[in-house]
Amino acid sequence: MPTLNEVTKKAQGGTLDPAYVFVGTERLLVERAVEAIRSAVDDMGAPGFNVEVFDGKGLEASRVLAAARTLPMMADKRLVLVRHADAMTPTEQNDLAAYLDDPTESACLVLTADKLDGRGKLAKSAKKRGWFIDAKPLRGRELRSFIRAEANERGHNVEPRAVETLLDAVGDDLGAIDDAVERLSLFVGPGQRIDADAVVRCVSRIRVESI
Repeated sequence: MPTLNEVTKKAQGGTLDPAYVFVGTERLLVERAVEAIRSAVDDMGAPGFNVEVFDGKGLEASRVLAAARTLPMMADKRLVLVRHADAMTPTEQNDLAAYLDDPTESACLVLTADKLDGRGKLAKSAKKRGWFIDAKPLRGRELRSFIRAEANERGHNVEPRAVETLLDAVGDDLGAIDDAVERLSLFVGPGQRIDADAVVRCVSRIRVESI
């Protein structure tokens, strides 16, 4: 299965699959992937005119499929985004699974869900075609790699002790980490190394502790 970062990088390069099923609660990385897909579709022509967004609660699959089968306006592809696809009924999810067996080449169908029954047809169809993307929260080494990557993206090296100090301060919420790294970048200045002292001086402790 592809990772969230792999999907984002491919989309940034203009390469899109016919469908993506993002399952998990790591919303920051999911939103980055969705935004990269949206930007890729916009770059194909008529920005903003070929994006249709639905919410899964009470949603009928027929509306989604009609949107996916509508030809794009003056462009190569259109994006059909369904948020909270896990709120759709099993029957409606099965209809989406059937679509994955024969997707429209002129559309990119994106489904997001916090949870999806792995025994259901939708999850099985997405996994079979390599369109199921695990969006579970980052932990351990992946989480520390994320911090280093965010710092590098802004032109900074970050010392190992600073990584641990940052995690101790803000926890494992990627949104809070992203915000903290941005503030650290401004605090230390362009190209400067981020050390533990900078984290202590710049980042307030917001981590929620269990009692």
